Amino acid sequence: MPKSTHVVQLSSFVFLLCVILLSVPASAIAAPPSLQAMAQQFSTCAQPSFQSGEMLDEGVTGFGIDLDGDRYWVAVMDRVVLPLQASRDAPPVATLRLDRPVVEEFQEQMVWRQRLLQHTASLMDVPVQETPLADGARLLTANKKILKGKYAGLSLIVDQKRQLFVQIEWTRLPSYTTMREATTMQEAVLARLRTCLPKV
Repeated sequence: MPKSTHVVQLSSFVFLLCVILLSVPASAIAAPPSLQAMAQQFSTCAQPSFQSGEMLDEGVTGFGIDLDGDRYWVAVMDRVVLPLQASRDAPPVATLRLDRPVVEEFQEQMVWRQRLLQHTASLMDVPVQETPLADGARLLTANKKILKGKYAGLSLIVDQKRQLFVQIEWTRLPSYTTMREATTMQEAVLARLRTCLPKV
């Protein structure tokens, strides 16, 4: 076969490949998994040690941040709330709030959410502990020094690859008598979640 024929065939193949790639929407190529699917996977990973309560799909929402007059509105395109319980009739050990922001605002929201957690930690006079996760995701946690208020601590998972923030509110259960008991429960929950987090 003449060399020119090979060139024509190769050019045709490259052109066809480009047409196919251009005809596929970008969202279809790299669309992150739905929050509902991710919440269900978190629920599965938490078992059998923990049970999931009723999953709530809040959809489009948002909240404001005010740090000493420095204000920012956090726009959330989709939110799913998932409570985890030690048993079916028990109060939530932790509540997971899965948020997906506007894609263009992920970096900006990441800065503000981290600032908010750092501000909360400074009010409690505790450090923010950071734990690296797979695929560049990070787990940030601030726990109280003493058992006080509704929550024993807060965590934030930052997962840029999946365009995801997960805020975890660690409930101060009536059965807790020390913070050590609260952090032990926290470690037990995270140990289960790490079996699939953030590999969704």
